[in-house]
Amino acid sequence: MGKITELDAVDTFGLVAGLQLHLDANFFPPLESGHKEAITEAFKEHWDGNLNDHDELAERCYLRDSSGLYRYFESFLNEDDDLY
Repeated sequence: MGKITELDAVDTFGLVAGLQLHLDANFFPPLESGHKEAITEAFKEHWDGNLNDHDELAERCYLRDSSGLYRYFESFLNEDDDLY
């Protein structure tokens, strides 16, 4: 799934459904359902403004550090997120 398709999914289905499609389509081996649910919940909190610490968000997405947020989830970060 390319970046344009990912953005189209977000525009068409919304953030939550777009994220779930991204989690289903772009990870190998496939993520377990518990991991997908945890990542979705973490991003919901982030979008609501209740989870602004990128290191904590990365940890809840099972990433080693916040640089992985840009690599794997760029289209789902808030526009004002600064990861650098």
